[in-house]
Amino acid sequence: MIADLDTLLTALYVELTDRIIPSLGLARSGPGKPPEVTDAELVCLAVAQVLLRYDDERHWLRAAPSRVATCSPGCCAKASTTSGCGPPGR
Repeated sequence: MIADLDTLLTALYVELTDRIIPSLGLARSGPGKPPEVTDAELVCLAVAQVLLRYDDERHWLRAAPSRVATCSPGCCAKASTTSGCGPPGR
């Protein structure tokens, strides 16, 4: 199943970066640092989280590096070393 998920996420990432995001004119530009995680990577991680049925963010952040690290290694490495996402004070 994981191989099928990797294939799906790879195809989704390519479709987003090659066709969907450019056709909508959503490319980021301007001053400042480029984002550490692209919009396509965020969408792929969100799809993986739903398909793997992780509804608790804490469990997803713990499981993501082993489940989808091949698709988005930089994002998973960052997520596994942080205390979590969400509003401050959580």
